[in-house]
Amino acid sequence: MNRFFTTLICTAFIAGAPARAAAQAPETRSPWREGQPRACLKNGDALLGWFKDRAKNLGSDGKLRVLIIGDSLSDGGTWAQYFRRGLQTAYGDGGPGNIWSTQPGTAPGQGSAPEWLFSSADFTRYKGPKGVWRDGWSWRGDIWPYLGLNGGFLATDSPEAEYFVEAKGSRFTVMHSSGTFTTFDGQPIENRAAGFTATFDGQSKVVPPAAPGEALDIGLTHFEVSDGPHRLQIHSVNGGTLYFHGVLVEKAAPGIVVYNLSRGGYAPHNFIWRQPGWEKILTEMKPDLTIIFLSKPESGASAGPSDPRPNVESEMLVARITRALPQTRFLFVINWAPRDGISEFDAQAVKSRVEWYESHRYPYLNLEEGLDAATMNKMGWFSDGIHVTAAGGQGIGEAVTKLFLP
Repeated sequence: MNRFFTTLICTAFIAGAPARAAAQAPETRSPWREGQPRACLKNGDALLGWFKDRAKNLGSDGKLRVLIIGDSLSDGGTWAQYFRRGLQTAYGDGGPGNIWSTQPGTAPGQGSAPEWLFSSADFTRYKGPKGVWRDGWSWRGDIWPYLGLNGGFLATDSPEAEYFVEAKGSRFTVMHSSGTFTTFDGQPIENRAAGFTATFDGQSKVVPPAAPGEALDIGLTHFEVSDGPHRLQIHSVNGGTLYFHGVLVEKAAPGIVVYNLSRGGYAPHNFIWRQPGWEKILTEMKPDLTIIFLSKPESGASAGPSDPRPNVESEMLVARITRALPQTRFLFVINWAPRDGISEFDAQAVKSRVEWYESHRYPYLNLEEGLDAATMNKMGWFSDGIHVTAAGGQGIGEAVTKLFLP
């Protein structure tokens, strides 16, 4: 009798093992719906054909440049970095693009490349052992009116302040604010952009401080050198506050450069109203393709009550970019659905965007249609209600990249 029950229990245990193993196994289904992401790219055949041909037949300077304008779904270590790496692996590495001045280490040897998939082989950046720097993003008096690349920058008025960037490239452009302007942090503050010295491999260029009443603008300091590792030092601050935005770096080698002007929380109006000198930044980057991936619905509120069109802010953004970059091509991206499902308001916003894209025959990638949020959640692709993990960023970035490969 005991032997019988023992056999019965063992048999049941063994029979149930596959079911338990299956229940405990990680989700392996793809979150991409059938035929995706190709099927959710609309009006995109001509764009893909142009891109692939252009990537195989680079222009006179040997570059194809891509610019991503987005929010937290595209900044830092997200799908965008896997997209960049995939394109550069296939068509050549044209350089790291824009190196922000934020989040440095504190001393030589402690520099970092904070964005995913960049390494010290691409660049390192760090503050020197002298001076006090503050993060412009977190200081109200500094962030208005959102100067520079993404509203993120470092500021200092310490004469002894130093900052170092080491990178491989041949074309380096230091970006800083110029002019005098008023900001507000409880009371009006008159800001005067400081002068400073930029020393590049021992060669120094002195940038003078702003003149009284000089208009707010972006200042650009260029260094053209042979391809290789180089060292840039920003130091000797004088005559005001230095608003340092970062460095644009491209290599002499042919290939792809992906610039990324994404910033958490940004919506179209941040790029319409709050970026003095932005046209100068765009023309310095001169992207052949501009990808707009702003996930927050546009209400039109900041465009004025006299113009109630739901996509008026996107129209204004496209107009501003086109004035600076008449030859750039556009690709719009609609974000994936949130982990807990899309709201009625957001669903209507998606519908409105699709109607606008179709009316202009704009190429657009509808990830809300292409990705199944429930499967993304089961696979652990969500880090919260909408942002993705490293695995999610890799899965999305690599799948999107394949659309652009030969």
